[in-house]
Amino acid sequence: MKILVVTDKSKYSKQVLDTIVRAGKQYPDMEIIIAYLSRNITSEGKERLREYVEQARSFGIKVEEDYVTFDFLPNACRYLCTLYEDKGIAAIFIASPIREVIDLLRKLCPDVNIEVVNILPILDEIMTKEVITASVETNVKEISIIMKKYKVGSVIITDGGKAHGIITESDLIKRVMADGKDPDKTIAGEVMTFPIIIGEYDMQVGEAAHLMASKRVKKLPVIKNGKLAGIITVSDLAYRFPKIATSITTNVNNFHSGSCCI
Repeated sequence: MKILVVTDKSKYSKQVLDTIVRAGKQYPDMEIIIAYLSRNITSEGKERLREYVEQARSFGIKVEEDYVTFDFLPNACRYLCTLYEDKGIAAIFIASPIREVIDLLRKLCPDVNIEVVNILPILDEIMTKEVITASVETNVKEISIIMKKYKVGSVIITDGGKAHGIITESDLIKRVMADGKDPDKTIAGEVMTFPIIIGEYDMQVGEAAHLMASKRVKKLPVIKNGKLAGIITVSDLAYRFPKIATSITTNVNNFHSGSCCI
């Protein structure tokens, strides 16, 4: 089975290809033609296409590549239609955000089998980028004041500028008040949840949701280039992806061990 994957410089192309090649492991006869769309041939485009090809080959999939340049997009789409027929391709896979290409292909060659791959956004697109933090040396009284001031239920604890742990309202109740500790003399490093579960900024929402559910956490700090860049919570997901959020919450609530969820 031979399929054509239409890609461009957008991050969605990599996500679509990743989805397809992972599924392709189950089909030893699968072959992929990667068509990279660009107005001009550039070193950046060549590098991206090379990465896409290596990504597919790393899964043992046979790959052909085609750099499709265009001054007039309909001409590029006509070429893709011809390629589809000449190569005996079973289907053309396109990421949902490449809407103009999808619409043109359906108009110019209605008989072509077009599969639109709906891609969830990455964390960088939906995370809260203003993260409330405090250092490991901050006492828990100050932590509680910070929570009240910013109306948040958790504070990310940093050490050397990096996310190191997290303190939630639940931590303050169970690890400070219930244990009779002095909030003025107890520092964040003594009662925070550690190690912290962290996501990467380019992680897909579905992947992040799986991580949160498997680790039973409701808040996921996000890093970019090694630095804290944002945070995603179940509440954030509930607003846009209620089914995903429900799955995480259910997994957390069904966790009956003695450890504390964050």
